[in-house]
Amino acid sequence: MAIPLDLREATTEQMQDFLNSFDIIFSDCDGVIWHLLNPIPGSILSLRKLQDLGKRLYLVSNNSNISIDEYIKRFKKYGLIVEPEQIIISVKVISSYLKKLKVSRKVVVLATLQFRESLKKDGFHTILPSFEINEQESLNTIKNIIHNQTCDDIDAVVLDFCNYDWGLIVFLLKCLNNESVHYITGCTDEYISYSCNEKIIGSGPFIDIISKYSKRSPIKCAKPSQVLKQYVFDTCNVQDPGRCLFIGDSIKTDMKFAHMCGFKKMFVDTGIETIKNAIKNEETCPHFYLPSLGMLYPIIDSLQKNISSKQNI
Repeated sequence: MAIPLDLREATTEQMQDFLNSFDIIFSDCDGVIWHLLNPIPGSILSLRKLQDLGKRLYLVSNNSNISIDEYIKRFKKYGLIVEPEQIIISVKVISSYLKKLKVSRKVVVLATLQFRESLKKDGFHTILPSFEINEQESLNTIKNIIHNQTCDDIDAVVLDFCNYDWGLIVFLLKCLNNESVHYITGCTDEYISYSCNEKIIGSGPFIDIISKYSKRSPIKCAKPSQVLKQYVFDTCNVQDPGRCLFIGDSIKTDMKFAHMCGFKKMFVDTGIETIKNAIKNEETCPHFYLPSLGMLYPIIDSLQKNISSKQNI
């Protein structure tokens, strides 16, 4: 079993080799840079330091609950200036994929308002039906869904993080009964990082229910998926995967995706997984490790000062 290099214990030569081993950085956001609304201390400083060293930075997240503009504002608030093309979230990838499919009719989108608005801005006719459940006459609700709601003009069903109520699930299954309707998913994370070592259930288990009872396998567009890999390679001009570093806190999404792409992997302990579990599987075992991304800034700063002092002797 490979053992990742703990950058806190790296020699000067090992740190120089680490920094010289990549040109492009892909970093997760939730659990790496922040926990919901609270930034993880030092993480932004570390990313800025890497940018100052000439590294290209991209933020890759399964979280489309906030828009690209909101991402940019939040990063600016925390001291990191990024452009829209540096932010890669699942709704962006799904929009690109729907365009390739030449979808022209309605798209049922079970996701947050921000997610739906993003697809609308890209020209898609999105719908999100709502069904009132009559607790006294539940049969009327069933009749409304089964007989009064048509799926004839629907091209695709898109699922992400949202409120999965019974009526919508029944309607989605009705739509997916038509094999010509594309079944696409964004975030399928089992858990979401709420704070360090604290997690809440994600959208994955609910999407699994729909996949099971529709007997359909979705086209996945978030980490880890082939669709996202192709999108990243095309839009970020990845020429040599071995010269890319992926920073993440999740084994099943971040480390698995990095392995799928052939990227170097760096694991941080500020999310929902632990390094103890990350090293159990050879495919997801990271090459590098830090308890927190925020620790990288002072390590690089110390390295630069040591090199500078030696040059002045």
